[in-house]
Amino acid sequence: MKIEFFLDYLPWLHVPRSVCTAWDVTPEDRNQRFTAKKRDQPLVLENAPAPIMELYEWHDLSNISMLWTIFMERPYETPHGWCFSYMSEVLLVLAPEGQVRGYIEHPIRAIHGDGYLGPAGKDMESYLEALLCGQMTVSHFARGLGDEPGFMEKRKPIVDLCTHIAGGEDYRDFWESVLL
Repeated sequence: MKIEFFLDYLPWLHVPRSVCTAWDVTPEDRNQRFTAKKRDQPLVLENAPAPIMELYEWHDLSNISMLWTIFMERPYETPHGWCFSYMSEVLLVLAPEGQVRGYIEHPIRAIHGDGYLGPAGKDMESYLEALLCGQMTVSHFARGLGDEPGFMEKRKPIVDLCTHIAGGEDYRDFWESVLL
């Protein structure tokens, strides 16, 4: 999926007003987390790879939170690549080779080497498409908690689909961790 399509599809994640009412939340509160803010001026990031620039040049994504992932207002370069979003104690990075990878961002990582957690997508486009697909199905069709009856039966096919979209079996651990 092209990055511009990811940005265009974000409004599709908005939950209908009637569903928000049933959950006792306002649509504005619930749906704000799927809204990219348009920048007045382009963001300048020296040496940033094209996917990072496409995603952030004209958009502030700091409102966007999906599948435990929170996008940053401004990505930054790390020794592992360009960090563009994070999860609890995990940074998601676009590596120089083009793969999206997770790195543990916690002091204990020094004990275990460089903190490499694992791959999330074969490239930025595949990762964003899998993230969008996973959030779409979780928001609209497969809600629930892990101990509820039928939860695993609903979520396992979503893990399979997101794993496939992200690039194949190498990415399964990541998608299981955010969807199950």
